[in-house]
Amino acid sequence: MFNLFLSVLSGVLLALAFPKPEINFLAWFGFIFLLFSIKRSSTYRKTFLLSYLCGLIFFGIVVYWAVYVTFIGAIVLIFYLALYFGVFGLGLRWVENSFRNPLFKILLISSLWVGLEFVRSHLFTGFGWALLGYSQYMHIKLIQVADMTGVYGLSFLIIFVNAALFYMLKIRHIPSSQNVSEASFRGSNEKLKSFVQRGLPIFLAGILIFACLTYGNVRIKQFETRKEKILKVSIIQGNIDQELKWDSTLSTLILNKYEKLSCMAAFEKPDIIIWPETSLPGYLDEEGLRKKIDKLSTSLAAPFLIGAPRFSPDTDEYFNSAALFKGVGEPIIIYDKVHLVPFGEYMPLGPLFSPLTLIYPIADFSKGKDYVLFKVKGIKFGTLICFEDIFSDLVRDFVRKGADFMVNITNDAWFKKSSAAYQHNQCLVFRAVENKVSVARVGNTGPSLFIEPTGRIEKRLINQYGQDLFIDGFLTTNLLRGLKETFFTKFGDIFAYMCIIFFAMGCFVKFRRQD
Repeated sequence: MFNLFLSVLSGVLLALAFPKPEINFLAWFGFIFLLFSIKRSSTYRKTFLLSYLCGLIFFGIVVYWAVYVTFIGAIVLIFYLALYFGVFGLGLRWVENSFRNPLFKILLISSLWVGLEFVRSHLFTGFGWALLGYSQYMHIKLIQVADMTGVYGLSFLIIFVNAALFYMLKIRHIPSSQNVSEASFRGSNEKLKSFVQRGLPIFLAGILIFACLTYGNVRIKQFETRKEKILKVSIIQGNIDQELKWDSTLSTLILNKYEKLSCMAAFEKPDIIIWPETSLPGYLDEEGLRKKIDKLSTSLAAPFLIGAPRFSPDTDEYFNSAALFKGVGEPIIIYDKVHLVPFGEYMPLGPLFSPLTLIYPIADFSKGKDYVLFKVKGIKFGTLICFEDIFSDLVRDFVRKGADFMVNITNDAWFKKSSAAYQHNQCLVFRAVENKVSVARVGNTGPSLFIEPTGRIEKRLINQYGQDLFIDGFLTTNLLRGLKETFFTKFGDIFAYMCIIFFAMGCFVKFRRQD
């Protein structure tokens, strides 16, 4: 029963490190209780169940907001994600039983966790949400290392610290001996050896944290000394309830609201005005709507980037798109979302899951094919629609193609006043740091904000009561040039691959010895 308590406690503490309440220091020791419960368990079966329970608690608290879209889907998602905790527990127990050196075990355990996060971020189209490293997004100096390791570097460090603390606290048994003096001598030696073995990982953890902070301080100073304004951007938060967005009788009111906010933003003379995902109250192909946006762009003397669904009569497909309007007579440039939300924007393995459409409707969007870069005043930028910002490779591809900054247009109105939008924002902070580019986030219901290349949130749209969710308004700032090209931009998730290879080599060495 006590083991169950320890498992649940770990799940709760780790979940509390994420928004909300976002007590992020809990991540640095939240795993210890699960490690003790695994140490106390007697079989691999019990280890898996304890770890799986921890995962259920963690993901049940963190991604509870998925029930606002589909209750059944949310349950399936949580039970699936918890499997990664279960596999981690099995791997941890195998490492504990197979190796003696605490430092080597800690390195293997940390590498295993990174490997599982990497797999989770890619398998079945990927769901890299609530990766452990994201919990530290507010510690700007610490997270600068992500421009080399990606978010996985922070996840590795957090698990390393947890495991180091665990081995430091664990009491080692010293064998007894018939010879008292010999037992005393051996006991002293064993104690000294145990102290060194258990203390070394803690010392190295401190060195790693210090190194990350030092590196972060250097990178931040490099950015501060090279600050350069590249484009003045206004973002518009319309705050349209999900239940009203597709009411055709309200389309004029919705469009008028966006026009009014845009006209107010135009007084600050932005170089571009950006609306959220699917903000256009209709399809991009509707000639009347296109003409209105063209005229608005011309009258305000500013290009408009607008999120809208569109239909392609040539291929008989629907797309979730972003379109750049530059005024009357100018061609419209379109980016179609390349990474769709499974069970939200399309049905994966259609024949297998098609019965689900009888329970709740699912959109039938098609996947975009090109990474389109928009260009305003010679400055190029890429656009991420909705949860595309959780895929580091996608953002990296945009930057490698020449994007000077990134835009994320999204609609998190689906998830009400939950923690979903804030967790979403955590991912975006790391995309900025990894590639050292500025990011503009434009949410239908918020939060809407600007992120510097260092990950610092420069400006956030808030009302007079300090609220940033389910409010309307606009925000303008001068985006800054970043520090391209980073190690991560060049080589991607090489750190995660190294962790996977290291763990695989550990397995190979163990099995080779057994032969």
